[in-house]
Amino acid sequence: MNIRNLSLLTGINAETIRSYRIKGLLKPGQKQNGYYNYTTEDYIALIHLRKLRGFSMSLDMIGRYYQTDNENELISMIEEEQSELHKQMAQMELELRLL
Repeated sequence: MNIRNLSLLTGINAETIRSYRIKGLLKPGQKQNGYYNYTTEDYIALIHLRKLRGFSMSLDMIGRYYQTDNENELISMIEEEQSELHKQMAQMELELRLL
């Protein structure tokens, strides 16, 4: 499917999809005419990307997450992200008490 159809299907702006492709987070095949062909796998990857972004994970972290095959490194990155979220929660709880 083309980027327009993927955008309509997911509700994600075509420019956002393009930026994910440029950053290497999506890897659609390219047709002879230069257009990209997005598959079901790209759709699933895009939905997963948006979920991770919804959890406030940075694109850099997502890129690192996608580029590694090392289980220990993946666990370390997830633990790092959990630690950051706990810090943010503690800060929010403090701010809530001050209100």
